[in-house]
Amino acid sequence: PAEYDPALECMKVSLGSTYRFDIQRPFDGNGKINLNYLELGCEPYVLKSIIHNEFYIQKGTIPIDKFILSGAQTELTLSGNISLPNQLAINANGDIALESLATYAPIVDDLRGNGLINLSINSSNRTLNLAGELSIQNGEFSIESDNLISRNINGQLKLSNQNLILEKLSGEFNNGEFEIDGIIDLMNVENSLLRLNAKELQFEPYDDTSLTLSGNLELTNDERDSPTILGDIKINQAAIQAGGRKGYHCVF
Repeated sequence: PAEYDPALECMKVSLGSTYRFDIQRPFDGNGKINLNYLELGCEPYVLKSIIHNEFYIQKGTIPIDKFILSGAQTELTLSGNISLPNQLAINANGDIALESLATYAPIVDDLRGNGLINLSINSSNRTLNLAGELSIQNGEFSIESDNLISRNINGQLKLSNQNLILEKLSGEFNNGEFEIDGIIDLMNVENSLLRLNAKELQFEPYDDTSLTLSGNLELTNDERDSPTILGDIKINQAAIQAGGRKGYHCVF
């Protein structure tokens, strides 16, 4: 597929098909698809279906019954139907290793943890609708270039229409603790509403500078419907060192 679209570089597929139709009704035909092999994602985070699957096309509709994609600590079961030319109704559920999502988060150096996913995908007349939820258990991630590390992440993400809902997503972040909830408007991020409670988060913005921060912040809209951040931030501790180990050191 990458030969036709570079975005499909991490997809491999082997299949064959037969399709019979009336030339006046090309999307109401019958046939069969033989899927020998399917691989999604880049190494080492790959989902595969290595079992031969047969999908019958009935009057332009392809029923899908318990099609399984599996990888390291991940198993997704897909059911539903695809109707030609552009209608889709698929449900996906199962256990997923968060590592398998690393391909879609290139700024993250390390992603770990477990998730329980239940997702429905529907499309009609080129409009795609997603709904479902992802429960995260013992999640971890790091961004080494910014010295950011988060562990023991637990909570629930829900997708509804154009909104991503965060329900008490909590964990450890840079040796501190956080809890975040709210709604992210995926079509217009400026309309998002988020609340963050943080306790003793540690940062090193520069080589010789460290900060420990706590606070409560809220992303909302003001009276002009412009995004604004409200709340308070407490500096628990700050340290600045100049001139190397034998130089000036200040803590406040």
